[in-house]
Amino acid sequence: HEVGDSFVSAFARSNGRFANGRGSYFISGRRGYLDLLADAVVDEGEELEPRYADRFTSVGYSVNDALDISLETLLAADKVRFADPEEGEAFGEDSEQQHIWLAATFEADNGLLSRTALFTSNIESVEDGGQVNAPAESVVRYFDRDIDVLGIQTDWTWPIGDRQVLEFGASYRDLSVDFDYRMNSLRRSDFVNNGAP
Repeated sequence: HEVGDSFVSAFARSNGRFANGRGSYFISGRRGYLDLLADAVVDEGEELEPRYADRFTSVGYSVNDALDISLETLLAADKVRFADPEEGEAFGEDSEQQHIWLAATFEADNGLLSRTALFTSNIESVEDGGQVNAPAESVVRYFDRDIDVLGIQTDWTWPIGDRQVLEFGASYRDLSVDFDYRMNSLRRSDFVNNGAP
């Protein structure tokens, strides 16, 4: 087990084995604390909050001498907030990612090696904010992206001689993306037409 920190984040890691050594696991997590340091660099009255965290997990198991299976996950989240009341500005972004891999690795007696993985991912990001200088101007924007990926990939390696190796593989991905974009803009002018053409 290991716990530590750096200038911008803290982390924890753990790994080990189970099932009489046939299984293994690895877990790690990080949490950034730039949001705690931001107060020292922003001007008085401003707000800056950058935050991120992620977690990675891997579990593997050796079914027999030829076949290994593994499950891996990655979860990550980012958040940024900035506000300057004096200038009328406020912006933010929230992002979350989820990735999952299920893989099988096979090695035959003749040296044939293959790895086949099923994977899925989801990435969602939301941006919002704008600038308001009341009563003359107001611009507010909202942008939402949602991405889903589902796929399979297989890679094969086969030595066919002392100096030759045959490599081949295939992959398939299904991608789905949704967008939602909105912007409201309002500008007021105090100009009065004096009758000039």
